[in-house]
Amino acid sequence: MKTTCSILVFNDRVSKECIDDLIKVYPQGRENKYQYELTVPEGHPIIPKVIKVLQKHGLKVPPNKFFSSKKGHISIGYHREFEVADFAAAQYIEIRVSSTHYYITENHRTSKGNIIIQADSIRKRHPVAGDMGSGILVSAAAREGLLKQDFSNLQFRPCVIQGEGAKDFEDFPIWEVTSDLILPKLSPKCKFYYGENGLPATGKSGNNLGLDDDLHWPAQLRYRAKDLKKVEPFDVAHPSEPFQFEEGPNPLVVSPRFYQFCVKKKYPLYAIPVRIDAD
Repeated sequence: MKTTCSILVFNDRVSKECIDDLIKVYPQGRENKYQYELTVPEGHPIIPKVIKVLQKHGLKVPPNKFFSSKKGHISIGYHREFEVADFAAAQYIEIRVSSTHYYITENHRTSKGNIIIQADSIRKRHPVAGDMGSGILVSAAAREGLLKQDFSNLQFRPCVIQGEGAKDFEDFPIWEVTSDLILPKLSPKCKFYYGENGLPATGKSGNNLGLDDDLHWPAQLRYRAKDLKKVEPFDVAHPSEPFQFEEGPNPLVVSPRFYQFCVKKKYPLYAIPVRIDAD
């Protein structure tokens, strides 16, 4: 895994002296009339020096990924780039669909829980598509292929296509990939924030949670090995935390066998290895 740190400072929110000091400290950064930006490997010695400059000019080091104040506006974060070896070593993997393949659902469902797809958003009949959230939607042919693999805990829920032009897709049923297995709670080391306002999540109330992974993106789901042993083995499951609104769905956590099948089929997924702690 390669991890880079990006720090972005907007020129119109800080003093010219601040930008000048940043350039002096790290002239290799990119600067234009809108912003100053640097991207370096995690652990690079320039990072604390740049943060020291920001603090000198009254900017607090942000406690979360995005920070703004009357004195300035900065963004800081660490981007993870997973490699083949990371997936080969992973016991479980979170999967979602690439943002280039999706249907518009606006997170709406019927009273029975079926995703509602607007017909005019189906501009191409994708074998696998997303719902602009964490849902994974498949065609009848893709569903049949998954069923033949006999993946444990794999379930499907039919989607409802409605709106003008819905009759044009009567020969193209779309299914949501789900699971009948809900995983144990994430590791106590995981921290959450509310998706509506970015504030730290407290207690058990609310939904649409985000995972705060200490400025790292994408955030990794994290479990204790002893907790997963209670439900293993499995091929497909959902986290128990309410990452989406009440109507769902939550992300999918899958086995390497399931993931490799999708890779072989060249399904447009992006994947994140799940972290498993010994304690």
